[in-house]
Amino acid sequence: MALDILTSEELATLLGCEAQHVNTLAAHHQLPAIRYGRSWRFPVTALNGFFERQALRHLEEFNEQGLSTRQRTRGRQAKPPADLSKTVYVGPERRK
Repeated sequence: MALDILTSEELATLLGCEAQHVNTLAAHHQLPAIRYGRSWRFPVTALNGFFERQALRHLEEFNEQGLSTRQRTRGRQAKPPADLSKTVYVGPERRK
């Protein structure tokens, strides 16, 4: 029987980050993980479910707020777009 479990290094490679960052997320209960001695192990099925829930939550927030991810900042809404009707021309003088 084979278990689908990843080490911190394997998961970090898949996520494109450092193993220490993965360990920190696990220690702060932000990733599904199992403590194995002095290291962490990450069940693949739990990770798949976790990332699926995160992605669905992201879509729900988008649909509720009607904002794209570029318009949002950490935990708060970005300022509304500037009123371009009041834009002033800056540059060399225009010839009439």
